[in-house]
Amino acid sequence: MKVKLLKKNRETKDVFSFIFASDKPFEWKAGQFIFYKIPDENEDERGITRHFTISSAPFEDNIMLTSKFDFEKGSSFKKALFNLNVGNTIEAYSIKGKFIISDYGKKYVFIAGGIGITPYRSILLDLEHINFLDI
Repeated sequence: MKVKLLKKNRETKDVFSFIFASDKPFEWKAGQFIFYKIPDENEDERGITRHFTISSAPFEDNIMLTSKFDFEKGSSFKKALFNLNVGNTIEAYSIKGKFIISDYGKKYVFIAGGIGITPYRSILLDLEHINFLDI
């Protein structure tokens, strides 16, 4: 599917969120990730595709990815991502991942640091949305 960049938010000095609209409806579970493909003339050995956790919750209208950027040593992919302008379109595909809440009868403890919090944003907002959790 094609996704169009709607907004780029600076979360901290080196963390940014990118909010995309999809050209067609799709479903995912909180905690899953998706692959993004950004054509880049300066692609590195890892190519032009990377996966990122979908940091937006499934009930939210758009797809959000959040990432930390090292502006000096960052990969060519992250530089291409950062240089996207509002209105630019890229490819997104193949939703995957098993880091989801499937048993609402269990108690969970979430521990994360740094940018590793992105799946928790999606999961916690989703749990609140279905009235399983009061945040």
